[in-house]
Amino acid sequence: MPVAGPRDPDGAERHARGSADAMPRHIGLTSAIFLVIGNVIGSGIFLTSGLIARDLPSTGGLLAAWLIGGVISLLGALSYAELGATFPRSGGLYAYLGEAYGPMTAFLFGWASLTIILTGQIAGIAIGFSEYLSVFWPAASTTNVLSEVTIPGLGVRTLSGGQLVAAAMILILCAINIAALTGSRWFAVALTAVKVLVLVLIAGLALGAGNPLPPIRFEMPASQGFIAALALAMIPVLWTYEGWANLSFAAGEIKQPRRNLPLALTLGIGAVTLIYMLVNLAYLSALSIEDMAGVVRIGEAAAGELGGSSGAAIFTAIALLSTAGCNAALIFVSARMLYAMARDGLFMPAAGRLHPRYGTPATAVVLMGGWAIVLALSGSYEQLYTFVMVGVALFSTLTGLAVVILRVRRPNLERPYLTPGYPVVPLVFAGVMGLLGFNTLLVKPVESLIGIGLILSGLPLYFWFRKRSTTAAAPVSRNVVAQDG
Repeated sequence: MPVAGPRDPDGAERHARGSADAMPRHIGLTSAIFLVIGNVIGSGIFLTSGLIARDLPSTGGLLAAWLIGGVISLLGALSYAELGATFPRSGGLYAYLGEAYGPMTAFLFGWASLTIILTGQIAGIAIGFSEYLSVFWPAASTTNVLSEVTIPGLGVRTLSGGQLVAAAMILILCAINIAALTGSRWFAVALTAVKVLVLVLIAGLALGAGNPLPPIRFEMPASQGFIAALALAMIPVLWTYEGWANLSFAAGEIKQPRRNLPLALTLGIGAVTLIYMLVNLAYLSALSIEDMAGVVRIGEAAAGELGGSSGAAIFTAIALLSTAGCNAALIFVSARMLYAMARDGLFMPAAGRLHPRYGTPATAVVLMGGWAIVLALSGSYEQLYTFVMVGVALFSTLTGLAVVILRVRRPNLERPYLTPGYPVVPLVFAGVMGLLGFNTLLVKPVESLIGIGLILSGLPLYFWFRKRSTTAAAPVSRNVVAQDG
């Protein structure tokens, strides 16, 4: 379907009226906030604090890393909110990057989302799910190796019971997302509401149990530099915060997006930051920073110290609920990005069509879920979040700069929401994400180069899709904004 552009003056009106393949605006403010929270709080908060304590063995450093991650995410949310309110249609960052840089950059983001960013998040969260499920069912552990093979250049690759469980989880959640337009959204919202309530309750009980918190100190071993360790710790921290921007992919389904999208992003990130700080304080009330270091299932370990085996079992059940809810929300929004690409003629047309019975982007869901399963079967949890953060850092930097670029190039655009603290806020966010990407490349060169290679592999496809496109207008629409629902 041709997209409105300079040679399609009636496109905006047609988009506003809708078509057989346009999804209705059915997501209100409350649901949008819960989708932000649900896309962020997954397996990371239950798995990464021990890894962070390993690289940053300092109570003050640990808490500072989580607070800095929340501040960076909030700066990004304030910046993205301006773009989302200005271009409130499905596709999110894909649409914003196209408006600022053109269709090639937009396509490469979409391709990166398909190959590593969004699918990598889905796969990593699913691996986290299997790691916690193994507490009740040991066969689901990633240490339960079923087979192994040696791949030239990549070494020995294993297939574990945990990877198979992760693949099955993704498959089930994809089926739920295909079978119900509003049902899949409410499923994600309901799981998010329960896990937030339980997380806050557990953190409150842990902090109120009388266990003294250790002194908040920033000392580090003489062999480690604080700044270098903090920079390394920010990779898993920002992975755990990653997902807040995913709501923008479903902007075409949000009611009154110019009002509700900015509110949902800022309120959602604020809530997540508060929850993460409370949970980490609860960890520190149960375990010393030395006992936390390197522990993968840190939530289970802390709960075991506070409540014995029953406490660990309850916390494990919460982690399973959290990861399921996060992936349900993530699959819901990620397919919308691929749907938008296909509607713009930059991906296979089938991905831009809705299921005739369910009204959902079924082909897009299958493609995103299918590749996420491939990633889950091929990588470890730590490898997956490194792949993801390389792409996130690159395109987050470009999106933060897009706020400034569009203000300069297109000053007359209607902007219902303006980023507070402009231009400092978007420039600081872009600068921090750029430094994160550079640091990731330095400390994880192999995984980083693989991620960059996957992104660049999309260039031949871009030129092929451009060549076969039936529209003469630029695939990413200009000056077209969907009307508020």
